[in-house]
Amino acid sequence: MLRKSTKIKGFKNFDKEITFYYNDITLVKGKNGAGKTTLALDSLLFCLYGYYNQSLSELPTKGKTSCYIEEEIMHDNHNYRIRREYPTKLTIHEDDNKMPFVNSRDAQQFLNKLFKNVEYFKKFRMIDNMAGINILEEGKTSLKRTLLSVNQGFFNNIRKRLLDKKRNQDIYNKDKAVVYSHYPSETRLKALKSKMESVLGEIRGYETDISDLNRDLDQLHRKQGQLESNKQKSQWEKNKLLENESCYACGQELIKGDKDKMLSDKNKEIIEYLIHCGYSRTIKILSKYQLENNLIVLDVFYYKSNKNKRIYGGTKLSGLIIDGKEFKQFITQRRIQTFLNN
Repeated sequence: MLRKSTKIKGFKNFDKEITFYYNDITLVKGKNGAGKTTLALDSLLFCLYGYYNQSLSELPTKGKTSCYIEEEIMHDNHNYRIRREYPTKLTIHEDDNKMPFVNSRDAQQFLNKLFKNVEYFKKFRMIDNMAGINILEEGKTSLKRTLLSVNQGFFNNIRKRLLDKKRNQDIYNKDKAVVYSHYPSETRLKALKSKMESVLGEIRGYETDISDLNRDLDQLHRKQGQLESNKQKSQWEKNKLLENESCYACGQELIKGDKDKMLSDKNKEIIEYLIHCGYSRTIKILSKYQLENNLIVLDVFYYKSNKNKRIYGGTKLSGLIIDGKEFKQFITQRRIQTFLNN
């Protein structure tokens, strides 16, 4: 902002129209009351902001009701001619072109945007020791706060743009992240390689064991099929002995002793087949204990899993084969005893 000239008329003690011109540095000299403050300060504040530290009605020269100030100012490479008349009129020319404002309020908003408000002007464009206005005498902290507060919006805008840029950069880095591989030392690599070979050797050993077990399992399946076939044959022969009084092989009549012996042999064969086949629910009673309410506990041996197990009274053993005979009752003393005696 560079003040070039001031035209003044009817303003305080300047009754007639007078134009003052300014150089880069201008000194105003005069007696007290001659109008130095009026020319240098009051006229500019009134022209730019319609401001006076007292009532505006005191501005016109005594005996008059109107006045005006016209300032010519160079700002941002534009020449502005601003004329304000008391009481209300405000006109602005930019580079000799009149600016089309709807009213004085719109024109004032333009000036505030151009030169900031009156408080900004008083604080940063003038020194008035009488009014306590001298930013240069402020302390370091106060001066820093004052200077930053002027452009708070500017700094806030910079901060917002930096945060937006940082957020976008973080998103980009996350999406485009490159993971760099860090290779171990030679000693570490050698140890890892040795351990890997050891683990692979164990895996090959397990694979060999699995292959041998699968082969044994196939053999057991074949053996189990053969035993199952023999069991069915023995069961068929036992049923023939029970149904007929003659031998199932030769057709000759059997005496009682021979038939009972043949039935006993067939029962033993069937039990052996059940045991060797590993029937999943075939057990052998190891011991039994008396409980209340005629219930018992059985310690049994499972042939297939080759493990001992305890069965408590009240358990229903439906479809369980105990010593070659099927049991379908609850475990009670009477039922177990009756079952074992049959």
